Amino acid sequence: MVSVMRLILVGCEYSGTTTLANAISVCAEKSMGANLTIHDHFKYPYLLHEEMTDAEAEQMLALPSHIKAPMQFHMMSYHTMPAVLEKQDYILVGLHIDEAVYAPLYKGCGMSWRVPDAGAIARYTDTHIMTSVPDILMVLVKASPEVIAQRMKENPRKYSPLLVKDIDFVLKRFREEFEKSLLPNKFVLETSSSTVRETLADFVRLVEPFLEETDRLRMQLHKIK
Repeated sequence: MVSVMRLILVGCEYSGTTTLANAISVCAEKSMGANLTIHDHFKYPYLLHEEMTDAEAEQMLALPSHIKAPMQFHMMSYHTMPAVLEKQDYILVGLHIDEAVYAPLYKGCGMSWRVPDAGAIARYTDTHIMTSVPDILMVLVKASPEVIAQRMKENPRKYSPLLVKDIDFVLKRFREEFEKSLLPNKFVLETSSSTVRETLADFVRLVEPFLEETDRLRMQLHKIK
């Protein structure tokens, strides 16, 4: 059994990972009084939790790859420290799965392009995570290539690493890394034809079997309050 308040959401850009993370955060606060911390800063230029100006983002992107790689290593290492992972109530968006998919494809996007096997760091990170929080839950958020392309067109992101020509390949790689992940607790959410409210409802339904008694107790106590 896992605690719903320790989550890793992964998926291709525009699949809805950050949107879902925000929706889960609001839902968790209302249902059990949880104050989730959302970490969605594992892709350049947004390695910092703070807001960045365009000038700062451009400076980050302009750094050479041999400087970007150790910075990404620091980010990954910090967020997988036992002292961080063992905290309650957080959502990590992307993390090592983003790294395994994007870094080899877009050089300078991370650090794993430096090793022959792009999944080697991801599997090591899986093992490291399981040592601290074996009950963590991973969710793959996915959408069809056509929907991803349409969302990119309607809401372009200035610094997104994703290119339209790579959508099919990136979706395939996320599925591969998700399936290869050693984390035992996981499920898939499809967002192609769902609203945020509908996707959240699917999440609540699918996560129910993973809830611990402490989670259920928190809900009951919060309802009483």
